[in-house]
Amino acid sequence: YNKMDIDRNKYLRKLGDDNSDVHIKKESFNNKMCDMILNDYKAKNWEGLLLKFDSHQCFPVFLELYQEFDDKWYFTLLGDILSGSTYYNNYSDVIVYLLNHPQRNVKYRKYLMNSEERNFLKSLKANTIYRGCSNQFVEGYSWTLRLEEAKKFANRNYGEVFILKGNFVKSDAIAYFKREDEIFINPKYVSNKRIINRIYHYPDRNVGKNYRRNKNQEIRDIVKKSEPYKRLLREIQDASRVGS
Repeated sequence: YNKMDIDRNKYLRKLGDDNSDVHIKKESFNNKMCDMILNDYKAKNWEGLLLKFDSHQCFPVFLELYQEFDDKWYFTLLGDILSGSTYYNNYSDVIVYLLNHPQRNVKYRKYLMNSEERNFLKSLKANTIYRGCSNQFVEGYSWTLRLEEAKKFANRNYGEVFILKGNFVKSDAIAYFKREDEIFINPKYVSNKRIINRIYHYPDRNVGKNYRRNKNQEIRDIVKKSEPYKRLLREIQDASRVGS
């Protein structure tokens, strides 16, 4: 799927019923893939549909479709996206809003995790977590139970980078994701935060090594120009005015 010729600026053209919000630029897909996506959409096979996209593309697809999901699928697929390749910091305000969407029943938020992850978090005894980040994103939601994992994330950044250590109460965790032993938590609930290592990384001129970061920047720029993203920002602004 990484090799699919997707015109990301217009990857949505009308698909399915005339009243649907789903848009896919059919010319960019081979007919077989397009038919598979169409069949998944009509059958409401949401997980199968998202699996046909590169992980970097799943968030924009989610933004197109999420109003059609029931609460369980909404949080299940949002969890898949958060534990995949979407950089939380690229869309922090939007993701926080989606996690607490006023039209969603938050009791279903447990489905951000699969059953194995829910059981792991329930039985978790550890209360120490780590975070590797650049100096711009010290206050982030993504932490990990493993120091080595935090070091890996620190090494993806350049400039001044930090490895942080903190403590948490598991009832404050939004989710646990097995893929990177991640604890997804509001940073205001991380106590005893301190820097345990400070590193300076010079920019890597090797484009290949920067592929992940470049791909996320490319998708981020496209998503933020898209109508679904702008529509959601307007919804957030309206909700903020009502609440103030």
